[in-house]
Amino acid sequence: MEFDFSLLMESEVARQLISDVLDGLTTDPVTRDSIMESTREILGGKTFGQGLGLTSEHLTLILGLAAQQYLAAHYEEALRLYAFAATMNQFDAQAMKGMAMCHQRLGFHQEALRCFGLSLLLEPADVECVMLTAESLGHLGHDREALDIAEKIIAMDGTASQSDQVSLMRARAEGLKELLSRRMSPAG
Repeated sequence: MEFDFSLLMESEVARQLISDVLDGLTTDPVTRDSIMESTREILGGKTFGQGLGLTSEHLTLILGLAAQQYLAAHYEEALRLYAFAATMNQFDAQAMKGMAMCHQRLGFHQEALRCFGLSLLLEPADVECVMLTAESLGHLGHDREALDIAEKIIAMDGTASQSDQVSLMRARAEGLKELLSRRMSPAG
């Protein structure tokens, strides 16, 4: 079973946060894909970065530098680099996810959720992004929604290409489920 992004939409909190992101794009979520396609057409199939003469190699280098800063726990610098990459290629799920992870590490979980939502719009099968979304929901006190998402990840089979990522996220979801269950218990 592949992860279905619509599972997140079962959470009222996640649905509202994603809706907030989409409000800037459209009042009709059904038209989201056509808006993204229209943006590509307006740019002549180019990203903003391509319009400035940046190549995919330049953007890959920027994402690599951002990842190095993130791994070195320099989250503010990594955030700046990911934000630049996202500005230059507005359809880059990796840049959006990187921004979200930096926001999460800096304790800005509301902003992290917005970026995770955008990343999932671009890459709906990203199980890690869904898991990180659940963690931010938990940090914001939305334990029931976070637990529901964690339980869905635990129940996933994943495709052959996703099996390693699903296994890692399933283990992470088990830990989150245990933490949330203790926190939600009457004695907790």
